[in-house]
Amino acid sequence: MRPQLRPFDLFWLAATLAAVALALIRLDAAARGVERERLVIDGVIPAELFRLEGAPRGPVVVVAHGFSGSSVLMRSLALELARNGLGALTFDFPGHGQHPEPLDGDLFRVEGASARLVAATRAVLAEARRLGDGRVALVGHSMAGDVIVRTAALEPDVAAVVAISLFSPAVTASAPRNLLVVAGQWEGRLAEEALRVAGLASAPEPAAYGVTYGRFADGTARRAVVAPMVEHVGVLFAPTTLVEAQTWLDSAFGRPVRGEPAAVERGPWVLLLVVACVLLARPLLAFLPRPAAGDAPGSRWRTLLFPLAAATLVPPILLRLLPPDLLPVALLDHLAGHLALFGLLLAGVARLAQGPGPVPVRPGRARILLVSLAAALVTTVPVALAVDAEVTALPWTDRRITLRLVLFVGALGFFLGLERAARARFGAPVALLAFLLSVAGSILLDRRLLFLGALSIVIVPVLATALLVARWARRATGRPCPAATAAAAFTAELLGGSLPLIADAALP
Repeated sequence: MRPQLRPFDLFWLAATLAAVALALIRLDAAARGVERERLVIDGVIPAELFRLEGAPRGPVVVVAHGFSGSSVLMRSLALELARNGLGALTFDFPGHGQHPEPLDGDLFRVEGASARLVAATRAVLAEARRLGDGRVALVGHSMAGDVIVRTAALEPDVAAVVAISLFSPAVTASAPRNLLVVAGQWEGRLAEEALRVAGLASAPEPAAYGVTYGRFADGTARRAVVAPMVEHVGVLFAPTTLVEAQTWLDSAFGRPVRGEPAAVERGPWVLLLVVACVLLARPLLAFLPRPAAGDAPGSRWRTLLFPLAAATLVPPILLRLLPPDLLPVALLDHLAGHLALFGLLLAGVARLAQGPGPVPVRPGRARILLVSLAAALVTTVPVALAVDAEVTALPWTDRRITLRLVLFVGALGFFLGLERAARARFGAPVALLAFLLSVAGSILLDRRLLFLGALSIVIVPVLATALLVARWARRATGRPCPAATAAAAFTAELLGGSLPLIADAALP
């Protein structure tokens, strides 16, 4: 059949394309006047130097990303520093972004993975001294907050440290030098931790947000700041974070502090770009032909309760019995297997419980395959390009390609199962919630999977958005296969390209 286009689809298409264009224009304007130079440090560490065009050499700040992030996520901070005369050197840790090697070393010991991350930071710091006038400072987010605190303890010439969303037992009243801690208002315990760290310098008096304790001259300066109305990722784009970091580093380097600094504005435009590219899938899917097939019969909740219970409870037990090193990348092999097993159990048990039902009209397999491939492309490619450019790197290295394929197979089984659940009202969202509970069960049974919980900040939004993509594809094509394929490709691309590559040896 021909595509079923409506005037509303064309309006939606025009609106989303206009939003994409506006976001790209504003993001380009925010980077204007800053030159960027790509580097490779120690032969393996991808890095990028940001500097104001025509500016003389000055201090260089090493900017480190957090767990499951990449240097792209730190670009707002780098541009803020560069636009105001400092050099900013971003880089990718092992297992992250464009770095070719996985993260190894025991994740649960300071002498393991943490030592590897500190070593990488020190190598970048040595390059920063060469690229500038010799003066250096450190900025880090989340996991990197602890890394830069430990690095500064080994590098006495580090003038200042800016730790965003910090949690580190290595902080003392005197180390590191000149420490600013920034947390988002919605980060809960991390905001409290920022105040505790400042309290090490204010003791015996209690610390307060926005107050500087100690002196820059002897390295004892301490300050805790809360960025309003942001969470763990939004704090990186918050004007409060950018201005406080710039002002703190200016003071540490003895540079004149501006009266009313204006932060580089990128956060809203990055968000608009990504959201617009996701919404772009809906009108693009309307261009696809709709294979001749009737809608699947609906389901009653009572016939889904037992399949959902089986899909939730069985995978944690079964996967605990399997070898933990089926793939050379830890955690993500479990995620792929859990996705597949949950979906197949849900679909299989539901089919047994409901019976086969009437035989639907089946179009040719070649047509279904082509429609499924087209659905996967139009829903995944625009979002992947936007995320790779402005949120976090999605490289296509050999390891990443393998991981994408494995995750696609697992996610395809998962979303085929959710297509069965979607026959009941709110069935698919409830099934997604059941899957997250099932993963939590796996973590409780095996402490080595604890870091899988830390990755939920990425996994949950991706799966929730893929669920929306599947719904649009199902409405446009009338078939479960294109819907599941589109959602699986979306999931595999975003998770397979962004989640950290962790060597099996890192999980004892």
